[in-house]
Amino acid sequence: MNRWTSCIFFSLVAAATVLTGFSSAAPIYNITPLVPSGSDHESYGTGISPSGAYVTGSKATTNGKTGLLRTQADGTVELPELSGDSHPYVEPSAVNNHGVIVGTAYATGFRSGGLPLIWENTGTVAQLPLPAGFGVGIANSINDNGLAVGAVGTAERAATFTTTEATILSKTLPDGGILTAALDVNNGGQIVGTASDPNGDAATRAFSLTPGSPYATDLGTLAGDDTAMAFGVSENGYVVGESSILGDGGTPFIWSVTSGMVEIPTNGYQNGTAMAVNSDGWVVGDLTGMTTVPFLYDGHQTYLLHDLIPTESGWNLSEGLSDAARGISEDGTITGRGLYNGERTGFVMTLVPEPNSAVLLIGSLLSSLWIRRR
Repeated sequence: MNRWTSCIFFSLVAAATVLTGFSSAAPIYNITPLVPSGSDHESYGTGISPSGAYVTGSKATTNGKTGLLRTQADGTVELPELSGDSHPYVEPSAVNNHGVIVGTAYATGFRSGGLPLIWENTGTVAQLPLPAGFGVGIANSINDNGLAVGAVGTAERAATFTTTEATILSKTLPDGGILTAALDVNNGGQIVGTASDPNGDAATRAFSLTPGSPYATDLGTLAGDDTAMAFGVSENGYVVGESSILGDGGTPFIWSVTSGMVEIPTNGYQNGTAMAVNSDGWVVGDLTGMTTVPFLYDGHQTYLLHDLIPTESGWNLSEGLSDAARGISEDGTITGRGLYNGERTGFVMTLVPEPNSAVLLIGSLLSSLWIRRR
């Protein structure tokens, strides 16, 4: 290796070391409120499309709740409501890459008398159908193929919905456990949620159901626990949720076919729940102690969202009793709720691009070496 080649080699190694340092650093986010222009009511971010282009949630009104949709082009706007005032508490839960939203309208603030709803990207709202013999239901998620999932009945049964029909999920766990609530679905049709224990115990099971499978998969629990719930599934099959001892607080987990159920570090907090995950294995959810604190887990380390935003932003994501992270997109955008200037407010957090300093350093080194060579 001649002197010129050596200079280039060791300079690139140094620059690559700097680049590695940047890529392993904590992510940095900007944060904006999820509220319509001029609104002074508390709000909540509940769902985000895989692309990150659409965010949905709700805001409190004088006599109920109203759904919200945020896009880059239009900002945050209110969603239309069902005619009449019998179900004034409207809570959208998920939005797909086409901007189609599903959620539930409740008769009371205690979430009674739910009716599953769908908002098409034409700006219209309609009730999703219910199976024969069922008068109530909820819609929790929808994929790009228009398949929505949720639950129906007061003694819950997991169900799927389209705009024309509703179907009870009749498949069970291998031991006969009944699927009681479908909580998320990805674009491959994989459904996750909760199932009952066929032995009559109060413990719940976390399940994953893939198209064509004869049974739903029981995801098990973390060591020493006896109950689990699955809340979110990524496009490539990661599943996240909570594992616990019945009647006690839970621990967040991430599950995959290759690794099984893995505990997510809680950074000293008593309990936690994982709510959503993207294809990179980035997980968001909540940690609980004296307060509720939203977190991000990047597959290696757990970060408190409050530590990832500008210090003078006006946001406090560490001291509220109902702070939460509820959705994460493929590009890392996060939605949930925190305290903004002291008010409970929905948020949208977007990643700040990683510094280009290392790339600039490489270019600068090569340029200087080229000049010296000449």
